[in-house]
Amino acid sequence: MLSEFGETEVLWMDSIRTHCYVIVGLIVNLSVPFCRQAITRHDWTYYFIKHTHQQ
Repeated sequence: MLSEFGETEVLWMDSIRTHCYVIVGLIVNLSVPFCRQAITRHDWTYYFIKHTHQQ
């Protein structure tokens, strides 16, 4: 009884971990193009580099 519960718990945790990785991967893949567009549109990288090098 106990060993069965332990095994199912481990499998459950593995499936949750896998789902978390998949969800995080999807979020990153979806957000990266939007971030790139925002950076190129507003040229934040140039402003950020200029701002940090001034100090």
